[in-house]
Amino acid sequence: MIFDDNKLNESAKTYVLESLNEQRLSHKVYENAVELCETIVSPDFPAAFIPIQNSSDCLDIVLVLPDLSSWYKLRPILRSYCGQSFSSFDGELIEPSYYTPPLEWISKQNNELILCEICLVRGEMHLAALRILNRLIVSYKLRPEVQTEIPLPISFLLRNFEDALLIGDKAKASKVIETIQREFKLDRMNLKFMEIQMFARFGEWSNIVKHADLTDIANARKTPLILNYILTALRKTYLDKHADTDVQLIHYKQHVRTYTKNMFSIASIAEISPENASLVALEALVLGNEFTRFSELDKILPNDSALRNSLDAYFEAHQVVKEAKTPKQDALNALSKLVKIDSKNALRYFKTSFEKLGEADREALLDVISLFDELDDIQDDSLAIPGGWDEWFELLNKPNYHEYADHARAGAEQWEALSKSLAREIAPNIYNSITTAIDNTDTRARIIECLPYIVKWLMANEELFPEHALIEVYSGLLTLLALHDPIGSTDILGSAQILVLAIITSGVDVSTYKQLLEDLDVIVGEGIGISQVYWLLDLVEMLYEHPTSDNEIRNSFFHKVGGKITHVYRRLSEGQRQTVDILFDELGVNKPVVDSVISTNGTDCWSKLENKKIGIYTLTENAGKRAAQMIKKIVPTVNVTVNSHHTGSDQLRALSENADFFVVSWLSAKHAATDFIRQHRSAENIIYAQGKGASSIIRSLESALINV
Repeated sequence: MIFDDNKLNESAKTYVLESLNEQRLSHKVYENAVELCETIVSPDFPAAFIPIQNSSDCLDIVLVLPDLSSWYKLRPILRSYCGQSFSSFDGELIEPSYYTPPLEWISKQNNELILCEICLVRGEMHLAALRILNRLIVSYKLRPEVQTEIPLPISFLLRNFEDALLIGDKAKASKVIETIQREFKLDRMNLKFMEIQMFARFGEWSNIVKHADLTDIANARKTPLILNYILTALRKTYLDKHADTDVQLIHYKQHVRTYTKNMFSIASIAEISPENASLVALEALVLGNEFTRFSELDKILPNDSALRNSLDAYFEAHQVVKEAKTPKQDALNALSKLVKIDSKNALRYFKTSFEKLGEADREALLDVISLFDELDDIQDDSLAIPGGWDEWFELLNKPNYHEYADHARAGAEQWEALSKSLAREIAPNIYNSITTAIDNTDTRARIIECLPYIVKWLMANEELFPEHALIEVYSGLLTLLALHDPIGSTDILGSAQILVLAIITSGVDVSTYKQLLEDLDVIVGEGIGISQVYWLLDLVEMLYEHPTSDNEIRNSFFHKVGGKITHVYRRLSEGQRQTVDILFDELGVNKPVVDSVISTNGTDCWSKLENKKIGIYTLTENAGKRAAQMIKKIVPTVNVTVNSHHTGSDQLRALSENADFFVVSWLSAKHAATDFIRQHRSAENIIYAQGKGASSIIRSLESALINV
């Protein structure tokens, strides 16, 4: 089957059969060809065999696949059944050398289909080759159940979600949430937490405030990250616009307190960021002396906060009384915090406190623990809980370390933030663990599964990304990805893109640079689908924009990429073709030459930009200029303005407010400037480019135009 739409599949089958009827074929060849056409509509086969007549009055086959996953499933079977004995197939994707009208029509319906030409043997063995293909289909349908479509486990879906957020791909993140909901992978509340995280990542604070289940979410046990996202949304929506404390207090009572009054427990106050401490301060003003947490508030409220003037008397009246701590009291305090906040650090702190108790106190505390369903796992004595990435990597090679993904997901947010001293301290240990994982398939798979969480932590502080002390770690992670199963790797190409950026930005020696390009060559693979073209072009742009330690190696890689793209050039969208043409001109790579191209829905969408104003924000000025050139070439009447200011400015404000379409280059933007743009343009009307180059800008704009 080719399309999700059954009517399209039926139309494609009819078109191909009509074409066969016009050809001069023997009765047996025709019968076998018609049987192959059933794959076009068969839901039990992940692709379709399209028979096309060649100049020798024989049939060749074009294998049409909906995605790369289907290609990886069928490739080994095709090699077994119709290798060199019966066809030209050698395991590589070969773009068709010519297009019949039915094949062109099929390609026009979806330009992201993957096509592979299979030339069948001529002469007496020609009929046998057709029969072999039909036998392959039967065998595939009778395959053992282990080969059926298996839904991704929740850990992989959460990983893909994090990868999408890393590169600003909201569509992919939304799709992951929909998949989890459809397959009942998570409970309702955790799905809501994912929605909150996605809205926060894209600055859509109003969507959090307007969330239909916000009251339930606010009252639920949650991670510190979600807690602060909710508080930030409430603060930005209702309070930040008012400088006067009295006015803020009025709005807090009217709009905010409904959600926050039950959120400020002793345990959660310590997890609240200084930016959101003002909400706790307003709650304290509402309650006055009934508020019992002034000592905790004093620790998190910034010294320059205007609210301190109103609270000074309370702070003095409620001085902290130091209690003599006992192991039992420590454990009780840790348990109290754990009940109220879902934090791996809190769990680790509790386990440490619990281990210091005597037998009687342990038994008494276990009775208390049994009352809380969410704490069932804290009696597990199997492994220690890592407190940082170096400890996490050390535990990976232990077969009974089953919580590695949960710990990595939480650690990306809760473990010690990266600093120069920490980088120097942990880099050697992490790199040694990565080196060991090269020869250990299971450990390697665990690292790749958690790669988006590792990258999230590495780039959390934009001032320390990239960090020179971690170059070997960046390079090692990319090598592991190159060695990994391609089916699992294609879902997290965003993380790979970020690692490449870190390596080339840091400046590396010839050996490391050569290893980088070798890894990329393996990750790209033998053939590419249309959906990968923009990602590959953005990769090429990144390499081109940064100095190289070996021009010859880099140019060789560029020409390899050119060869891969040439095979699919006819089926590229208008934006992709313009990107290829202009970029290849700059690189000195031969542009593909074709007789004609296949028009798709991506061609007509650009007409929506006629006489419109486009704003582009990117710190990579060459990429912005290149993108503007590409857009102007497609739509001459469009007005394109590129801004590269590091912070807010009058020009950036005017562009944010007045542009018909506004694109932010996700990997080439400062947080300060992005926040400034969101202040002057609704977050829902910002288009995020999932990369750093002109190709990612064109891709995101084209996608937005198709969906307008």
